[in-house]
Amino acid sequence: MRIDRPVALLVAIACSSSLLTAEEGASVLVKDLEVAPRANLTVDDGTLRLNPKAMLGAGFNSNIFAEADGAENDDMYVRGLAGLLANWRLDPHRSLTLNGELEALNYLDSDNDQGNLVDGLMTGDFRYYQTGTDVRVHGGYARFDDPLIQSGEQILRQNIDGAVQVTLQGTTVRSVLDVGAVATDYLDDGIDFTEDSRDSTAYRAFGRVGWTSARDTFYYALLGVDFNDYWDNIQYNDSTGVTAGVGAQVRLGERSVLTAEGGVTYRMYEDNFGGVAANDDEEVYAPYVSVAARWPWESGSHAGLKLFSRVDESLTANASWIYGLQVEGRYRLLAHSALIGSVAGYHSEDSGEGPGTTAEERDTLEAVLGVEHEITKGLVGRLKGSYTDSSAELSNDYSRYIIAVDFAVAY
Repeated sequence: MRIDRPVALLVAIACSSSLLTAEEGASVLVKDLEVAPRANLTVDDGTLRLNPKAMLGAGFNSNIFAEADGAENDDMYVRGLAGLLANWRLDPHRSLTLNGELEALNYLDSDNDQGNLVDGLMTGDFRYYQTGTDVRVHGGYARFDDPLIQSGEQILRQNIDGAVQVTLQGTTVRSVLDVGAVATDYLDDGIDFTEDSRDSTAYRAFGRVGWTSARDTFYYALLGVDFNDYWDNIQYNDSTGVTAGVGAQVRLGERSVLTAEGGVTYRMYEDNFGGVAANDDEEVYAPYVSVAARWPWESGSHAGLKLFSRVDESLTANASWIYGLQVEGRYRLLAHSALIGSVAGYHSEDSGEGPGTTAEERDTLEAVLGVEHEITKGLVGRLKGSYTDSSAELSNDYSRYIIAVDFAVAY
């Protein structure tokens, strides 16, 4: 639901791989850390399962505000989170999942108060399933300050999103329709925009129709339409986009599945950026690519790959073509310990440039390394370090490393 995350997320194309609702499983997600719950609190004859959860952590951020090298603000921080996950099996064909988290993060130096954060999320996911039909309805609210991929700024914002996905499975033909909207409200100014100028609602409708030969094999054509509506057209232009392509989901081995989509995206804006004809970005074309593969070669270990190319709304032009690659993995060291890590690279490139200027471009590299340990059932500790290095054609270059220790509990 966080639409500015740099990692590509495939829209669900099969009953077994939907993004809209989490399937019941052994683990509970606490922020971004999976925990096997100590127990499942059940009521109503076991049809309702409750999992309270919490997290405590501390860390160090070397560049809180993504400032240029040599001008960084660094500081220690502490954070705490509390939440609840509820899974309710209404009947053999219907289920409801509710998830809520509230988090507070505070820097120790009062000079960095602007980096303090109170965030969280609330989501609800309903599923209706019977042979040949799978309907999923999602609604959610989130408040967060994830770094913007084009600038690295951690701008506080909130969004409300809703989506409906319908999958129809015939003997050999599968059809998937996904319709949704995300309203995003920026709560702070950025370097290149004000909080009011960036607020918008994005609407989308995607359809996928194709042939299935097995449960994990699906070859299909895709067509999507989206519309981005800025609440106040004081800096950015509304736009309409169309994406067309083909895709496939195939089993690579006994445990691994590859999902790949490719095509082209066309976006038409109401005007050139800033009303300047020299920008020449009233119409934008870019390749569309979304690839995800995961290989869990043993219990507790896996390797994953994600590749994407897409058109985003730019901070300094009408559009930005963004593409990137991420490789991540988890390796079980002992029965209750694991090494985690990832390496990723992203490139963003503005669709236009004004007279006498060059188009903004940014290259970003990210690396993560850490270790997780299950202290006891229901309690997991993690030590993680992350490093980001980003350089731009026009804006500031910056680097940032974060070292964090977190303890998560789920009951």
